Amino acid sequence: MPREMEVLRKYRAEEVQRLGAAPAEVKKILTIGVAPADAALDPIQVAAMTMTAAAVMNTPDAYSLR
Repeated sequence: MPREMEVLRKYRAEEVQRLGAAPAEVKKILTIGVAPADAALDPIQVAAMTMTAAAVMNTPDAYSLR
């Protein structure tokens, strides 16, 4: 498990950096979903975490039963 967390933390950090230079993409990501993003939260952090959660949910382990 520690290896997976390391990979996810690195991915999230890379997304924060990438999205920090792409405000239009942040805005686009934050329009996805049924509820609006919380305006009190940092939009770059929310977008980066959204992308991280999407990466986790797109793995077979997220939706496969063993």
